[in-house]
Amino acid sequence: MSNLRDGQSDIRDINFILMKHLDERISGNIVINDSKADIPVISDGNCSKAFGADTVKEDLDMLKEQMKKLADVCKTESDVEIYKEPCTNATLSISEDCVGGPDGVNIILTKRGKQILARCEAGWLIIAHRYDGSVDFNLDWDNYQHGFGNIRKEHFIGFENILPVLLQKRYKARFDLTTWESETGYAEYQTFDINDKNDKYRISIDDYSGTAGDSMQWSNHMRFTTKDNDNDRRTGNCAEGHEGPFWYDSCNWGNKGSIFGRYAKNPKCSNAWNCLTWYDWPKKLPGVDNNSLYSFKEVKIKIRPIY
Repeated sequence: MSNLRDGQSDIRDINFILMKHLDERISGNIVINDSKADIPVISDGNCSKAFGADTVKEDLDMLKEQMKKLADVCKTESDVEIYKEPCTNATLSISEDCVGGPDGVNIILTKRGKQILARCEAGWLIIAHRYDGSVDFNLDWDNYQHGFGNIRKEHFIGFENILPVLLQKRYKARFDLTTWESETGYAEYQTFDINDKNDKYRISIDDYSGTAGDSMQWSNHMRFTTKDNDNDRRTGNCAEGHEGPFWYDSCNWGNKGSIFGRYAKNPKCSNAWNCLTWYDWPKKLPGVDNNSLYSFKEVKIKIRPIY
């Protein structure tokens, strides 16, 4: 019995060290390199079950292996990829998304064992955030696959990081828009999904509600296009012409909700649909002819499950 208690104590001690080490040592990024961080979850995710001697040894060995893998991941910055942002204030979560978790940066563990670093906001998981132009969003396919930017600031989470979340259950999406006049509008979609890379991250987005109008309707069922990976329905590459990737149909006609275009640093976009634009909103356009030439100050895309 004494050995059993000692084993349980060792598990708690190692688990504490593991969590403390994770909190202190990860030197920054949205997702730990899969080849080195396929960290298993201890047993059924808790240590409160009745332990047999064999179970204690197995879980103890597993936690030791977790520590070894974590040390391998954290030993150099080159072993981690994407966001150059310390995780010292990240909250370790066993949650599969942001529901029920604290606001701020959280380490999410999906049902399939994928660990991602995500920013949470009132139960929403933020996919993309733009507000000051500090990050160039006119990037290539690889960047959009794996994510880029700063998780606490401007960023895109990456398709390969959000797909394991979307596979868990049904999610809705919300687009939050802020004008230079500090007006806010939103578009929420009860139907939201993204297919895998083999289908070029085709989007399904429908069942709109909100105050900003349904400017994503033209992108429904479209595949994603970047400047180096053309999947739109137009001859030529729409991402090149519009200075940013998107789920294009046929360039202008399929770009009514552009959110990955050029950040204008003011309400005026020099070329139609090339900035952060939204076809249906705002209604007041001071000094701008139409919505295709109005660029937003801030855009945020986020998801949460539907119950």
